[in-house]
Amino acid sequence: MESLQETGIIIFITDPSGANIYIDGVLQSVKTSTSLRVPTGNRTITFTRTGYASYTQVVSGLKKDQVIKVSAILGQTTYIINSGIVICTTANKTSCPTTPVICPTTINPLDYINLIAIINSTIQTTVTIRFTYTLNDTTHYDNTTVNLLTGNNVIYAWSINRIYDVNTTITLLDVSLI
Repeated sequence: MESLQETGIIIFITDPSGANIYIDGVLQSVKTSTSLRVPTGNRTITFTRTGYASYTQVVSGLKKDQVIKVSAILGQTTYIINSGIVICTTANKTSCPTTPVICPTTINPLDYINLIAIINSTIQTTVTIRFTYTLNDTTHYDNTTVNLLTGNNVIYAWSINRIYDVNTTITLLDVSLI
């Protein structure tokens, strides 16, 4: 007869949610907020999320069928300070403005579009920036992965150079770290 390992239940909660859960150094297949059956005994719980400091807590003596909660407020280490769209005409790319335009705005054929994000990072990390925008009411997502060095107010730009047959309306909906 096979014996079953005794387990307890741990409820995992983070603010913000969506953090990776590691139990004794092993990445779990779910993210916070959730609950899992975990073998009894001492367990090391770690939460990680891009742009946030990791959090580790030791759970001592989890007992059979015991339910405990491990929660954490994750401190942000990398965040977007400001973002926007800068548009240059292809004929005048060298004198491209530095101030983002107010959305919605019209793109002329052959315009050069910079989607920009000003990022503050207190740690060296790699992040993916997602720019969500509409072109004539169709939603687009452009991702760019950047290596952040420790420092403040670092500007990263994702450039789009598309040829349009007619004038197009662009609206930047969201810039986020994913």
